[in-house]
Amino acid sequence: LRLSAPLPHSGNSMAHLTFTQFVPCQGQVSGNRYRHLSLPLSTPSYLFSDSIFTPSPCRMSQLMDMGVTKKAATKALYWTGNSCIERASNWVFERSEESLMTPLEVEVKMLRADLDMKEEEIRE
Repeated sequence: LRLSAPLPHSGNSMAHLTFTQFVPCQGQVSGNRYRHLSLPLSTPSYLFSDSIFTPSPCRMSQLMDMGVTKKAATKALYWTGNSCIERASNWVFERSEESLMTPLEVEVKMLRADLDMKEEEIRE
């Protein structure tokens, strides 16, 4: 199943998520509230937490030195695991400027709502 949701302030940009039936696998994130969904291995573990994301100050500074806005740098570090400047910078430069304007909190809230809905459908 592939869900598409328009991102606020992004014109025609769509966020795409692909879901498959749950298949237990070794290394699955413990405490995953979406345990019936097979999420990509690259899904940040902090997506399953209510704790506040704190980007790496060093990587944040590096991205901002490249001319990336604070909002876009935070999003890039969030979605790429907060561990690699190359992955984060690629993430930024692969996206439209419009999609980078959506606040991280809004994106996460939209994704969690979609995941909650899909998890409920599978459990039924």
